[in-house]
Amino acid sequence: MKIFKKLTLLLVLAVCAFSMTACSSTNLSTDGYLWFKDPSAFKPGWTEECVYDVSFVHTTPNNSTELKADGYSLDVQNGTYTTKLTTFTDNGQYYVYETEFNLTFKYIEPSAKDEDEDGNPDYKTCVETFTTVTEFKSNLTPVRSEKIYASSFSNYKYNYVLNYDGSTATAVFKESDYEGKAPNNQTFTFKKYNKKAYIDNDIILLIPRLFNIDDDFGREFKTVDVLSNKLFDMQLYAYLDNGNLDVKNLANYTLNGVEPTENSANVSCAHVQITIDDTFSGNPIDCYYAQDRNTHRHRLVETYTRFGTLGYIKFHLASVTVNGD
Repeated sequence: MKIFKKLTLLLVLAVCAFSMTACSSTNLSTDGYLWFKDPSAFKPGWTEECVYDVSFVHTTPNNSTELKADGYSLDVQNGTYTTKLTTFTDNGQYYVYETEFNLTFKYIEPSAKDEDEDGNPDYKTCVETFTTVTEFKSNLTPVRSEKIYASSFSNYKYNYVLNYDGSTATAVFKESDYEGKAPNNQTFTFKKYNKKAYIDNDIILLIPRLFNIDDDFGREFKTVDVLSNKLFDMQLYAYLDNGNLDVKNLANYTLNGVEPTENSANVSCAHVQITIDDTFSGNPIDCYYAQDRNTHRHRLVETYTRFGTLGYIKFHLASVTVNGD
């Protein structure tokens, strides 16, 4: 039971690190190609939904050393990560970025004594879910953000809303519970959060899509982490092998229901590593972004976030649906 709670908490921290984001230099929206902020092309009600398959692996493309804890195993039965970007107008141009992460997995520990009917060690099943909704203006100024986490097994859950008003950001926990402790309605206030240019902490995966990434790509940001009530530093850096891009295969993915041709299934991607000072996981997040700005629009194709000493959670693009082009 204790080891499972530790593994569950590791998953929470790994995905928290995966979703944390940051602020940029003062002119992020004009420093590069902000593909989804072309005023002449802005259409209210436009949507883009990306669905990723989630799996568990022991190596990454840039780290061939197998990461595996002796005797412990993790089996992802079903996993999806979905992002949805929507536009709307309300005395200005606005965006809503929604994400939903669902993971059903089984684990086993070396000392497990329970067995199934076939005499095999019994696996415990858990369902983990993260949901976020973030509103921001077309100049990337945040308006409101909400995050919900729940688990079918552990007692760890939370739901908070972060509102922005001038130079003050206020977070209110609508529900929070860990090991029987529930500081509901607890409030955290971040004053002068935007002393430097700021972006809400749940749109990190959009940021590299703003740029044509090359060997010199690098950005340093600030971010608020509501759970720990702190401001963190974050860095995004590109790792290109002598200027070469990584090639990812999307043979099984669909764009508006259509599979790619054999010639278009391989997509050139830039490797971007996201690091967070004092990050929950203590390890960088490896992301691969398509560098085609027309068909693939700099989308995130694949990413790896570390899961303790057991391995990595892998996200791979499975489908894209765009409405309103």
